Amino acid sequence: METKPKLKLYEKLTSALYFLHYDVTSQVLSFFIHKSCVENLEKLAEGNNLLEIYKNKYFPEQTSYTSYLKTVHGFNDCGKVEGIFGNFLKISFKLLPLYTFTEEICSECKGTGKHNVFDLNCNQCHGTKKELVFNREPLLAITNTISLLLALLDCYIAIYESDSSFEEKYTESLYVIRTITERDMNGHAMGGSMSGFFKKAIEDYFNHSVSAGKSYKSISGESVCCEQVEKDMEQTYKMLMANPFATKSDLHSITALVRDGGFFYLETNGTNGCNFYTSNQGMNTYWYKGKDKGLPISCHNVDGPLQQIILLIGLARLSEDIILS
Repeated sequence: METKPKLKLYEKLTSALYFLHYDVTSQVLSFFIHKSCVENLEKLAEGNNLLEIYKNKYFPEQTSYTSYLKTVHGFNDCGKVEGIFGNFLKISFKLLPLYTFTEEICSECKGTGKHNVFDLNCNQCHGTKKELVFNREPLLAITNTISLLLALLDCYIAIYESDSSFEEKYTESLYVIRTITERDMNGHAMGGSMSGFFKKAIEDYFNHSVSAGKSYKSISGESVCCEQVEKDMEQTYKMLMANPFATKSDLHSITALVRDGGFFYLETNGTNGCNFYTSNQGMNTYWYKGKDKGLPISCHNVDGPLQQIILLIGLARLSEDIILS
C-alpha cells in the first residue's frame, strides 16, 4: 500500500494570516503570507515611510534595496519571493554563518585546533585550525527585513481588524509576532500574541503526549520536550556559529517544550536566559480577544540576530510539528 504523503503546513492551514516555516536541510527560513493581504501590504509598503526609516537607521550605506515584494527583496538582497503556494505568498531567507573560514592558520592555537591550557577545542577556531572572520551584517539584514515585514503586517491588522469579516477570514491563524533590530543590549526583542486556535492545538498535543508517557515533571510543572525541534535549533546554531564540533554541553541552553494550558517555551544560548514564551501575564493584543482567547507571547534577553533567528526557527518548527501531528 502506498504511503500517503504528509501534508504541508500551507495545505493544512488554508486560512491563516501568516506563519513561519523552516527547512533545516536547506537552512531556509520562510514566511507564508495569505494572498488576500499581499496586495494591501504592497500598498502599505509604497505609501508608508517605514522603508525609509528602516533603511536610514540600519543600512544607510545600502542603495540596492526596494519594496520587499519586488525582485530585490529586503536589505542586502537577503530574501527571495518564491511565488504562490496554495493560498499563500512565500518569502524565503537563506541563512548564512556569522563566521567564515579563511585559508589562514588560526592565530589563537597556531593550527593545533586545541585550547592552549585545557583538553578542549580552541575557543577561536572551534577545532577547525583555520582563522575565522566574523561578519554579522548578512544576518542583521535578514532580521531587519523580518522586522519590517512584521511591522507592515501589523499595519494591515490595525487597519482591517475592525472589519466584521476579518476574524472569520483568518480562523486558523497561529500567532501575531513583532520583532525589533537594534545594535544594542536586548536589541532583538520579540513579542506578540498566540491565537486560541493554536493554544488549543498545543493543549491537545500536550495531553496526547502525557497519555503516551512522554512528559516529565520539573519545578515549572509537567512538560513535554519537543526533541526534533531542539535538534533542528541545535543544528542551525552550529552552522551559524561555524562550529561543527559543538557538543550537547555547548548547546545546553537550547530548549523547546510545551506545558499544560497551551504554553510553549523556547530558549537558546545567551546571557542569563535567552527565551521566547507564552505567558498568562500581560496584555493579549490584536484580535485574539473573543471566546477562543489566546495568550500573550514575550521574551527575555534576546540581544542579537543569532538568538532571534534561532528562536524564530524554534517557533516555526514547534508550530509545524504540533499542527501536523
